[in-house]
Amino acid sequence: MSSEDLGAGFRHKMAQIEREAEERLALIGSRVRKDLKESKEASDKQLRTVGQVIVRVQESARRAAKAGGWVMESTVGDKPKGEVSFGFEDDEAEKERRAGYVSAEPAAERPSTPPPPPAPAPPAAAPASGRHRRGVHHDEDDYTNTDWLAT
Repeated sequence: MSSEDLGAGFRHKMAQIEREAEERLALIGSRVRKDLKESKEASDKQLRTVGQVIVRVQESARRAAKAGGWVMESTVGDKPKGEVSFGFEDDEAEKERRAGYVSAEPAAERPSTPPPPPAPAPPAAAPASGRHRRGVHHDEDDYTNTDWLAT
């Protein structure tokens, strides 16, 4: 084997290694492009979903503000498409009466001072004396008043 044959063999081997490296890089590049495309599609889908959630939250906040801050299913919930409004919700006096906003007594009849506090309870009877005192109510599982050193 001559040196020219050896050089040709090495050049062929190097060309083969370079071609394999180029194929690997191309494969890696195509995988990266595919993964980037999939992640972009997933992020676009998530962005659309987040946008829909934001719209619903804003709509719910608008309905809550319109209902006077009362956040309940009847005020902020979505009504079914077949449900018809008969105008009862628009009657403010009826809503206030049902919700209990207005007190039953007019302002002139309300007492201006709070009622006096109740009288203090009479003192409890003196506990019975003796070595083992037990209260009026004895719980069989309550061992807090047991004298463990007594024999």
